[in-house]
Amino acid sequence: MKDEDILKYSIIYRKHQKKLSFGLMIAIIIISVILIGVGLFISIYSKEKFIIIAGVIMIILGGFDIPLIVGFNKKTQKRIDNMTDIECAKRYCRVYGIDFSKK
Repeated sequence: MKDEDILKYSIIYRKHQKKLSFGLMIAIIIISVILIGVGLFISIYSKEKFIIIAGVIMIILGGFDIPLIVGFNKKTQKRIDNMTDIECAKRYCRVYGIDFSKK
């Protein structure tokens, strides 16, 4: 494989992976905020003790989820930046079914 192809594939792979990681982070943050909102709604408007406890658990889980996904995104971005061009190109070729050894 030519050096230009390796560089091109590695740039594309890094760009796609960073977008995917960021999109996943945003989606999970949105789900966490919804979970917190539903938990608050259940906790405030429910009269049964079991349902109130379930609402509080939803609030806690939503609150813990946000810092976890932000940390995951930071580690993923750092890991993508530290990958070599050849490794990125190999992964890109594997994902898209391109034979890496030829060309």
